[in-house]
Amino acid sequence: MIRTILYDQRKEISVGLAIINIIRQNTSININELTKILNINRATFYESANGRGTRHHRVLIALLLNAKPSIIWPNRSEQIKQRDDNVYEIMQGGAK
Repeated sequence: MIRTILYDQRKEISVGLAIINIIRQNTSININELTKILNINRATFYESANGRGTRHHRVLIALLLNAKPSIIWPNRSEQIKQRDDNVYEIMQGGAK
């Protein structure tokens, strides 16, 4: 599901907007509730949802979506993807 490129009226949409759409489809959480849960403002959320922002915020979003950060943001550098995935696994409780 995450790897699918989402389109809005035949136009590719940003990863951040795609994440919001996925969350809306699968939960009853809206953007205001989501930013309160993550303890961030909307601008920070969108920045992180688009693959920028802090590792902590990217990993929190990935945990919410139950998908590794490297799957959600495949265009990040290999080093960033590996570090994000490592933190994701630790926070998920599955670190080796």
